[in-house]
Amino acid sequence: MFINFVTKRFSVNAGEVKDRNVLSKVAFDAIDRMDSPALMCRVDGRMFWCNEALRNVIGDGKKPYGKNVVEILGASHERIRNAPVEDGLALELGGRYYIAKYNPLKFDRGGGLIVLTESSELKTMGDELELVHEKLED
Repeated sequence: MFINFVTKRFSVNAGEVKDRNVLSKVAFDAIDRMDSPALMCRVDGRMFWCNEALRNVIGDGKKPYGKNVVEILGASHERIRNAPVEDGLALELGGRYYIAKYNPLKFDRGGGLIVLTESSELKTMGDELELVHEKLED
C-alpha cells in the first residue's frame, strides 16, 4: 500500500471546495483516527508524526517527534521495512505484542508509514499451543 498525499490542487464542480488538498486531508485524518498505533518516519528513521493510539501505547503523554523509530519501537525502520510484507515484524511494547508493517510514503523517498496491529492474544495462544505440543512429545 502506498500512501500518497496528493499535492495537486483542484476544485469541485459545485465550487464548494476550491484550491484545497481534500484527498490529502481525508487520508491523513483517516490514519490519525485509526485505533491501530501508527507513525511516519523519514528515510533516516526519525519520526515526524504519530497518532494518539501510538502515544497511548508508548506512554508519557508527549509527542515523541524527532526520536528514532528504534527508540520508540525497539526495532529500526529498515528492519520493519525489510520484513516480509505478508508477515510484518513482531514487536513487544509495554507488555503487549504487535505486528509492525511498513508502507512507503511517496512524498518522502525512503520514509514510511508504520502501522502496528496488536497480536497479544494470538501470541498467547501460540505460546499455549507450543506448551501443549511439548507436553505431548514427552
